Amino acid sequence: MKIDLRDQRFLTIVMDAINLLEESSILQNQLGASLARASIMNSVVVVEAVANCCLFATKASGTLFRELDRLPPLAKLDYFCFAIKRVHIDRGIREVELVSEVLHLRDHIAHPKPKSGELVLGSDEEYGSYGATKNLQIPFDTRQWGSSEAKSVLTTVMRFLSTFFLDTCGLTKGKVTTLLVVRETDLIRKGIDTYVTVGRADFEAVTKWAKQLHEIIDIRVTEKPNE
Repeated sequence: MKIDLRDQRFLTIVMDAINLLEESSILQNQLGASLARASIMNSVVVVEAVANCCLFATKASGTLFRELDRLPPLAKLDYFCFAIKRVHIDRGIREVELVSEVLHLRDHIAHPKPKSGELVLGSDEEYGSYGATKNLQIPFDTRQWGSSEAKSVLTTVMRFLSTFFLDTCGLTKGKVTTLLVVRETDLIRKGIDTYVTVGRADFEAVTKWAKQLHEIIDIRVTEKPNE
């Protein structure tokens, strides 16, 4: 019997963002800063991955799917929400405002353009200041990114997803788990409740850095022996 599978990457990307954040918080050096930047990029990609999972679940196909696939992440999520609940995302709430700021960071890195700054006299030396995002205060100078910025971005993404799936879409975390983690196409589109198991170390890392993920995904510790 042939089973149609979907290469779902949400959980892998989330765990990468979490584990990179964990390591960056320990190192506190140049390598730690690199890991923090990588964590931030993974956190941003989480939103795009979720949007594509949601679009797939709507069963749109052909020309319609190709047209929808060209939309930005928030527009895809809005389409999904309207398709299942007949409501739109409230673009004015805090969680949406902040995640929009996070998504702009992706463009800031992926499409680098010269940005105006000003010379600032610090306590020891002069340095160039390029400003920061309005609400999260993430510096536009990516050299200044560290574990605190990575934590802020990851938390913003998780809070948005919790609000989107639970409050706006009214889904259970079992159904969200199926939507984002399960790989069998038939199961994804039937919208059944499922759960996912991870190792204890990963479970504890989620609890430490992205506790909101427990609200939207039914994550349980694997019961494999000797763990």
